[in-house]
Parts: sequence; structure tokens; C-alpha cells
Amino acid sequence: MIRDAFRGVTLREGVGVLQGQGLDDYAGARTLAHFRAKDEKREWTRIEVIELTRRHSRLSFFDAAGMRFDSAS
Repeated sequence: MIRDAFRGVTLREGVGVLQGQGLDDYAGARTLAHFRAKDEKREWTRIEVIELTRRHSRLSFFDAAGMRFDSAS
């Protein structure tokens, strides 16, 4: 049901897992851009649960698009 409900949802301009962690760590613009480039943006099912668990503090830095995309996992 969850996969069906979130089918087709992409990150778009939202804050992803790595970028959110970088924001939590007060990373500079260059590092944030690097994290943004590495973040999964198209298929939320590719984000491993261990990554979500390991980077739990990033939730407070998600915007609405990031929360919808990354929390579907």
C-alpha cells in the first residue's frame, strides 16, 4: 500500500537524506552541493533503511518535498 501511495513521488527540489545531514552538521555550500548531487532524487525505494536510521537527525532539516520523498521509505 505504501509503495502504491508514493508511486511516482520524486524529491524534486526537496532536501534529501545526505543534504539534510549536511545541514545538521553546519556544512558549507560546497559540501552541501556535493551531498545534494549524491542524494537519491527519483526513486525513494532505493534509499536503504540503514541510511535513514544512521542519519535520523536530518528529519528536522527536511522541507515538505523531502519529508514526503524520504519518509516514504
